[in-house]
Amino acid sequence: TASPSAAVSPAPRGDEAAVLAAALTREQSLLAAYDKALRRLPALAPTLQALRAHHQAHADRLGGKAGRPPAGPGRAIVPPRRTSATAAVLGTLTDAELGAARAGVSAVGAASPAVGVLLAEIAGSEEQHAVLLRWLSGADR
Repeated sequence: TASPSAAVSPAPRGDEAAVLAAALTREQSLLAAYDKALRRLPALAPTLQALRAHHQAHADRLGGKAGRPPAGPGRAIVPPRRTSATAAVLGTLTDAELGAARAGVSAVGAASPAVGVLLAEIAGSEEQHAVLLRWLSGADR
């Protein structure tokens, strides 16, 4: 049995190749969303860079590259000053994370057990990111 933390086989067959390609596309979209957010919210760079690193690790694993999980932000996370621009950017990221998580969970049934576990792990991570982003935006306070 494959370890959930191992990279996915680089030679998937049939529908599983499409499942992996769709998951990789979702991660690439999230990477682009974080890049945009980093340009708009430089004060949140340590936190957003840590979350972005998780998505880079997900993309690497989906592409067949094994690696060590990324570290967290490395210091206490301080919510930003509440502004409509900050809320909008964090809201967009939250929606993207939740959409990717739902899509990942939906794809689990079309995958082999090893890939299904990977998709579920990634979806769980995206849900965790959404919780943090909601908190940062003040939506959960």
